[in-house]
Amino acid sequence: MTTEGLRASRRFAPEMALISKPKQVPASRFAQLRPAKLVLWYGDVRDSLPPEVVPYAEITDLLLLTNTGHLPLYHRAGFRVAAFWPLASPPCFAPLPSPPSGRAVDVAFLGNSWPGHTNADDRLNILRQVSQKFQLRLYGKGWKGFRQEEIMGPAIMQDAARALAGAKLTIGMQHYRYVALAQSNRTWTHMSCGKCHLNWYVPDLERLFKHRVHQVFWDDAEELERELRYYLDRPAERLRIGAQARAYILEAHTFDHRVETMHKYLKGQRENTPWEMVLT
Repeated sequence: MTTEGLRASRRFAPEMALISKPKQVPASRFAQLRPAKLVLWYGDVRDSLPPEVVPYAEITDLLLLTNTGHLPLYHRAGFRVAAFWPLASPPCFAPLPSPPSGRAVDVAFLGNSWPGHTNADDRLNILRQVSQKFQLRLYGKGWKGFRQEEIMGPAIMQDAARALAGAKLTIGMQHYRYVALAQSNRTWTHMSCGKCHLNWYVPDLERLFKHRVHQVFWDDAEELERELRYYLDRPAERLRIGAQARAYILEAHTFDHRVETMHKYLKGQRENTPWEMVLT
């Protein structure tokens, strides 16, 4: 919710208001929407409590966080109800026809290069090792030190879907891979598009996804190479995982599911899913 959105909300007295960018609207102004239920969705992962988030602890009825590892930190800061709210998929993503086998590359990675970020060097080194042994395409900003044909530039929304359709496998790597259940939007994009996604393991990932059912977990570059070779040699298996991933997203991880979950938490209800974590 922006400042303009805040002004508009006052005109029709909403029952519930959600904000995702606390830097844009001071907590004191957001509090003016009372008696509406006030929800803060904070999608970033930070090692310490962001100062702009702290004032929201006193005014919000519900904090929604996209990882479980930092929930205790926010709960101790005074958020009365802090819940894990996994990311989800919008309805616009859909499987696209794969190109003929001779035109599909081995593997795609969707994401920007962020030098100096947590785990940035590890991520870069792993992608360079992949580049030496497989056909790789990088979709995002800032990539250097790769062959010209490997750097494809940014791709978001439907452009991302089309880019992923041109690869047999996709790789996911989180910067904060030591934070339990930390995931990026790209995880859901890959799965929604029906891709066999090889995901860098983070703690408790198995609470959200099943290994070799919804996606494939790996821990280091050597294991990633083994998994890439295994699934490149087995097209039927990677298609099976991709189909199961998309079915799972549609079954439990769309935007509609997340909105329903938010309303239940505001009512004090629970869903009892394997990934549910609510601190009160």
